[in-house]
Amino acid sequence: VETGHAVFETQSRRKDGTVHPIEVSLSRVVLDREYMVAMVRDITERHTAEAALQESEAKFSAAFNLSPVALALTTADGSSFRDVNEVFLKDTGFARGEVIGRSITELNIFVDPAERARLRETVRQHGRAYGLPCVLRMKSGRLLHCLISSCDISIGGEQCLLFAILDITERNRTEEELQFRNVLLSTQPDASSHGILLGDEPTVILAFNRGFAEICHPPG
Repeated sequence: VETGHAVFETQSRRKDGTVHPIEVSLSRVVLDREYMVAMVRDITERHTAEAALQESEAKFSAAFNLSPVALALTTADGSSFRDVNEVFLKDTGFARGEVIGRSITELNIFVDPAERARLRETVRQHGRAYGLPCVLRMKSGRLLHCLISSCDISIGGEQCLLFAILDITERNRTEEELQFRNVLLSTQPDASSHGILLGDEPTVILAFNRGFAEICHPPG
């Protein structure tokens, strides 16, 4: 112990023959002469806790990367992206290097800053937010309608925010088309002599009223 003090971990055997981890602290003390003092501490519980934490983080990492939903991990204040999964990169169009280390503000992905503020406030008050509707701006400028859930989470001793982003753009489009179809067809009573046809392509018929059927006799 050249510096006069050293700390290291090793293993010791108990009286019953079991082996357990210990931490040894060595110090050089000078009294009437020079002595070496060793303090030994059983660190079995610490090793068990560390192993459990490593296992938990490994499970989280696997679930994070295999999730079919876009996931993002940021610092607690959103000042830096710590990690994102492949679905996030696919949905947003960003490359990993364009995201990691940058802030939510830098990426400018929230179309309405008030939606992000509402999300942060909900998490601050309740520790989590579930399924809040938001509109995000992709790298291409395309708008993504989504439901965002978020919660506080500790990763490696650092307090972070986990975001789960569910794309509902297509669902919204389908619902809007259905609503438009219903409104359009309701503007003319079915008994009207005017024919009404609704389609999204020249060859795809979505709906028609009785007047159209009587005039054109469509198949089916």
